[in-house]
Amino acid sequence: MLESPYGANGGYGAAPALGGYAGQYAQPAQSGPLTPAQAAQLEAQAIASEGGDAMTTLQWDAKRGDAEAQQYLGMFYQAEWQQTLMMPYLTRSVVWTRRAAKQGLPLAEYNLALMYMGGSGVTRNSRRAVYWMKLSAAQQESDAQYTLGMWYLGETPGVAKNLPRSFELFRAAAKQNNGVAEYCLASAYQNGSGTAVNALKANYWMHKAAAAGVVGAENYVSVASGAKNLSQPNSQADSQSQQPTARPNMRRSGGLALTSVRSLPQQGAQNGTSGTGPAPIHATDGAFHGPPSLAALRHNALDIIHAAQSGNAQAECTMGDAFFIKGPKHSYVTANYWFGKAAQQGYAPAEYSLGVTYNFGYGVRQSYSAANYWFQKAAKQGYASAEYDLANAYDSGWGLSKNYATADYWYRKAAKNGDARAQTNLAGNYDSGSGVSQNYTTAAFWYLQAANQGDPVAEFNLGLYYYYGHGVRQNYTTATHWYLQAAKQGQAEAQCNLGVAYALGYGVPKDYTTGAYWNRKAAQQGYAIAESNLGTDYALGQGVPQNYTAANYWYRRAARQHEAHAELELGYAYGNGQGVTLNYAISHNWYLKAANDGSVTAKYDLGVDYASGHGVALNYVIANSWYRKAAEAGSAYAESNLAYSYYAGEGVAKNYVTAVYWYRKAAKQGLPIAESNLGISYFRGEGVAQNYTRAFYWNHKAAQQGYVPAQIDLAYAYMWGYGIRWNWSTAKLWLLKAAKQGNAVGEFGLGFVYKHLAPVNYVAADRWFRKAAKKGNAWAENELGNAYWFGQGVPQSYATADQWYRRAAEKGIIRAEVSLGVAYSNGEGVPKNYATADSWYRRAAKKGSTDADANLGISYHQGYGVPKNYFASHRWFLRAAKGGSARGEYNVGVDYDFGQGVMRNHTTADYWYRKAANQGYAGAEFDLGCAYYNGSGVRADRKKALFWYKRAAFNGSKRAEKALLQIKAKP
Repeated sequence: MLESPYGANGGYGAAPALGGYAGQYAQPAQSGPLTPAQAAQLEAQAIASEGGDAMTTLQWDAKRGDAEAQQYLGMFYQAEWQQTLMMPYLTRSVVWTRRAAKQGLPLAEYNLALMYMGGSGVTRNSRRAVYWMKLSAAQQESDAQYTLGMWYLGETPGVAKNLPRSFELFRAAAKQNNGVAEYCLASAYQNGSGTAVNALKANYWMHKAAAAGVVGAENYVSVASGAKNLSQPNSQADSQSQQPTARPNMRRSGGLALTSVRSLPQQGAQNGTSGTGPAPIHATDGAFHGPPSLAALRHNALDIIHAAQSGNAQAECTMGDAFFIKGPKHSYVTANYWFGKAAQQGYAPAEYSLGVTYNFGYGVRQSYSAANYWFQKAAKQGYASAEYDLANAYDSGWGLSKNYATADYWYRKAAKNGDARAQTNLAGNYDSGSGVSQNYTTAAFWYLQAANQGDPVAEFNLGLYYYYGHGVRQNYTTATHWYLQAAKQGQAEAQCNLGVAYALGYGVPKDYTTGAYWNRKAAQQGYAIAESNLGTDYALGQGVPQNYTAANYWYRRAARQHEAHAELELGYAYGNGQGVTLNYAISHNWYLKAANDGSVTAKYDLGVDYASGHGVALNYVIANSWYRKAAEAGSAYAESNLAYSYYAGEGVAKNYVTAVYWYRKAAKQGLPIAESNLGISYFRGEGVAQNYTRAFYWNHKAAQQGYVPAQIDLAYAYMWGYGIRWNWSTAKLWLLKAAKQGNAVGEFGLGFVYKHLAPVNYVAADRWFRKAAKKGNAWAENELGNAYWFGQGVPQSYATADQWYRRAAEKGIIRAEVSLGVAYSNGEGVPKNYATADSWYRRAAKKGSTDADANLGISYHQGYGVPKNYFASHRWFLRAAKGGSARGEYNVGVDYDFGQGVMRNHTTADYWYRKAANQGYAGAEFDLGCAYYNGSGVRADRKKALFWYKRAAFNGSKRAEKALLQIKAKP
């Protein structure tokens, strides 16, 4: 049968921890990804602004002993205290943080340690601070390891100096990609603090810290390579000073996030002159031009000064470097003086440095034109960084007219000279076809060049290329490799896609825990898709304990950024009461937000809301408008529901042809309900020419997907030979498939097969009928009544039979109503009661039961429960006869034969006898034989009389057998 579209999946989407806080204590300057503690602090602030159901649920869970809820409640009150400075909030923060810490949550232990060390809400106690910090560090909490390492340096009151232990803690945290710990570990190797001096390892860890965005490390690496990064000053204090606005970066990612088909936003430069700051100044290219650190200046100051005063361009540039870097002698103006002297000699690194100072207004009036002038001079000498920034200027139109072709020219030169940023941008141009012909193969080549230099955006995009097979052979394993490289550098999109890869098992073994880990890393950076995915992890219990409240928390964070899938899931949460109070109106509003943000599924769900009256007034017209929007965007569920609207005439004029059109579109997408309904359309010839073969084809496709109604329809096709050669064994197999899914109709059908298919097995039939009856299947209840009535597979019991008949009759099964009437007429299993019997007959007769008509005729004929009335009796017999009842036809014949309720007429009597006899009714066959034998209403005909007597005898008529014996005995 055609199914209502509401149910099954319903069109809802769909495809998957909580941290600590850093408190008010200072952390080393870090511009890269947030640490878990820093991210958790932001989460706490988000909860503080959330309120409502989220806060109520959090308090309830915390009071019940949920450790994560206690931790979050502690963070919430910490955030409130920071905003209001009201001590009750701080006191509550300590209480809940301590409770969570006592349950072993590492970030809670970390936060409690900070409270004891700082005397925040508790009496300062360095011993207890170290105790809790050790517990947290032992659980591999990298912030705790780093902090404890800092305490052991000997500058923290109450903590004894222990440099070897400090070194071990820095190393443990650094191995978890904690950027500030990497920086401290590099310093330890550099200074021999707690370990032997090791320049190679110091350099390795300093570069890792720089890649993670630790400012001190970035500056050191820039200077150490003779190409310092001017994006940040060299001290934490200066990092708070206001900087001029930089020109925006034009790097293109050119990729798609796995979790959503959308273009990624343009990426900020990792080390370039745009976005966060200028690019490295210049490379080492001479004896004098080395890292102008303070130590170097102390050892070589006189040599450098003398060389600079003598007009040596390298020395002049080095002097500029020394004054540019934050320190006792810091002066942008003096730095520019020396850069200018070197630049006047055509020294490319100095020309580039002047370009940077003009670009940002360091010591000079900001001027993009002047910056580009100096970039161009350095670029013409093949200086890669200048070539890149000049290309960026043409690409963005800052200080120059936009010119993609010229930008591409300089990007290409910088790329060939090894500038990773330029290689990434050049790849982006080939990816998008900006200024060049689109070429994924060439784009992949340049992404690879940049990725091999550790550019995180290139690594991420190369991962996308391998995932989709753009320009390279599709390879999920290689894709996840590059995602991992970018993810380790804090690239949020890569972390998100890595989470998806682990959740789905693409290129790596399926591992929900690891998937949730990477989703969290990206989510803690505020990446909306990852926040939504982490919400799904909590909703499904994938890699984390199932927690609808936590799921909704992450969905809300993503929804604030208009992440459509998160908005959709919040709609689903409110529509099903998952983690929130059931509220269809709020659910509808979230669906509307998601639909406005482009979610096709949300448009479908809005249609369902209007069609079912959930959260809005029932309105099929509006429902269909949303179904149409979703259908036109390719939603198979919407196509199917729109088809149903046309089939049923809900909100539109009934139109089977249009219904078939939409069912076909949905069926071609493999939606089983649409395949099944299209099959039904072919079976009934509604909207298409009737075709049992096509009906079988579509039902078979749906049945193979496990769609139960189609499995049942397919079984009946095999049972009766519709569109396929009949085969009861195959029919039985399909019914068994449906029955194993717990479908009552399938169970009933299987019982029917066992009852009627040789070898008959009444016991098995009754077992399946009983399964279906327990689910309320009325036909199965009627069959169980028959089983007990006739003693088929069960002990014969009229009383038990009547109980099952009553259950089926009360659900409107006509046969059960008639059977119950018979039971009361005969007093079988119930006290004999003609009036009750007649009431059941009348119920069935109103629904068109000819058996009930005939039985009412008998009641009036015999006066059972009603006054005897041949006229009324005849009317009921005639009604049954006109409905094709052989018993009704026979009794109408009897009425005419004996003139009961009508004028006596043997000819008319014989007409009705013949109609009943042609259906094999033995009584009619006998009376028709008598008519021919006696010439009553027909010409006497011994031969015909014998024919009908023999048929009646064959059908069990004892009177016919006796008549045949009497005829045979006569001469």
